[in-house]
Amino acid sequence: MRQTNEQIDTFIYKWLGTLLALICVMLTSFNIGYPVNIFCGFAAAILWAVVGIHWKETSIVVINVVMSIIYGLGIIKWILL
Repeated sequence: MRQTNEQIDTFIYKWLGTLLALICVMLTSFNIGYPVNIFCGFAAAILWAVVGIHWKETSIVVINVVMSIIYGLGIIKWILL
């Protein structure tokens, strides 16, 4: 069965978001890489929110939109300080 462009995009977003989330967790866990960990987490949350929208999974959308807002506030704090 041939995949649609949306399915291919979702596959890429899903795995790129997963990779960025793992980088974020690793950097945060070892307390290195600030503020790169915040940017990785923000990008991962945005990508997973898009995946949730494509899949029509409200729970995935909600958790990742909230995470995006929290990471976004962290980015704003970093910029202002």
